[in-house]
Amino acid sequence: MTMKIRKYAERIPQYTARAVLPLVKLPKPPVLSGVRMIRRFPEVIAMTDVRRLLIVCDKAAAEQPFLAQLKEDLADQDIASVVYTQEADEPELHDVYSAVDRYLSELCDGVLGVGGASAMHCAKLTAARVTNIKPVPKMAGIGRVFHRLPPLFAVPMTFGSGCESSTGAEVLDDETGSRITVIDPKLCPMAVCLDPELTSALSAEQTAAMGMEALSFAIEAYTGLFDTDDVRTEALDASRMVFENLKKNVADLEDWHTRLNLQKASVKAGEAFSRGMAGYTYAIANVLSEAYELPKASLKAAILPAVLANSADACAGKLAELAYNAGLGSEWDEDEELAEALIDRIHRMNADLGLPTTFAEIRPGEVRELAAQVVSEMNSAYPVPKLMDQTEVADLISGLIDLNA
Repeated sequence: MTMKIRKYAERIPQYTARAVLPLVKLPKPPVLSGVRMIRRFPEVIAMTDVRRLLIVCDKAAAEQPFLAQLKEDLADQDIASVVYTQEADEPELHDVYSAVDRYLSELCDGVLGVGGASAMHCAKLTAARVTNIKPVPKMAGIGRVFHRLPPLFAVPMTFGSGCESSTGAEVLDDETGSRITVIDPKLCPMAVCLDPELTSALSAEQTAAMGMEALSFAIEAYTGLFDTDDVRTEALDASRMVFENLKKNVADLEDWHTRLNLQKASVKAGEAFSRGMAGYTYAIANVLSEAYELPKASLKAAILPAVLANSADACAGKLAELAYNAGLGSEWDEDEELAEALIDRIHRMNADLGLPTTFAEIRPGEVRELAAQVVSEMNSAYPVPKLMDQTEVADLISGLIDLNA
């Protein structure tokens, strides 16, 4: 497909959606936040009349002592609970179907996701499959979850991806190896609990990468074509909170105040992503992560400044607004100067936080194929400010190669 045809094929539905989006009210989950608020969250769940809860968690969450306390606190609210621990590190279809079987056999009437992003995705799709009697692959795309979910709740033990508040979920088809993405307002949890102490297992590098991941979601939502008033508000708040709190929290991992602010930034970034959708940083990170099993958060941190530099001529005004919001420069500075200051700030943050900017796993001989995968993934759900061709994407990926490896 030539660049011109591709542009028309993708831009026409995007501009149509842009005109309609301000009329669409997407859900925002109420958030219970604070140190040890996990002890109070069962009271929130009890308000929904759930009486038997399926707790979907990853292996890391299953090993935490707070899980037993959570079950006791649920029991105090007359809520029985059973735990399903997903087998794979990343959610796979068999995990979702196994969790559904557990939900039905235990006669559950609600779902709680506890853990990292993979547990959130698995919990969302489990709840969707319970009331939508069709295979998960047939839910792929936008707005194909037709029936309301059972009560769904989220207790994240990480942050950055924003999946605890977003309307999307992903799962790997373990038979075909392809990634299935489901986007629907019904996937937004009814309530979220942010307890910074539950993230205490995160290392400094993980904290840094997750903070930059939240920043990437906020910036790409803000600079995209689906920048409604809600998107702009949530993205500006999220980006400012990351700039203000990330370095402080990496320096003191037990500073629960700054950690909670980063968790809140992640929620806001997830809400901005639900409305503003994703960009090249997200798409490239997905492709490279699947190809080389690299952590998505670290990839997004490394990719973001290069993507912004490539698209700066198409969104200099928006980058300038983000820069001014972050305290860079003044309102009298030229847009191009502020945009450059923002990109430079992100470069310096990556360096100061000790995050990798190149990856030894990426093989030069595979760059063209990887770039082709990225371009084929880009569609009308990626309302980027500037379309890249395969050569531009390949150049960007090449910049991530560790030449000393």
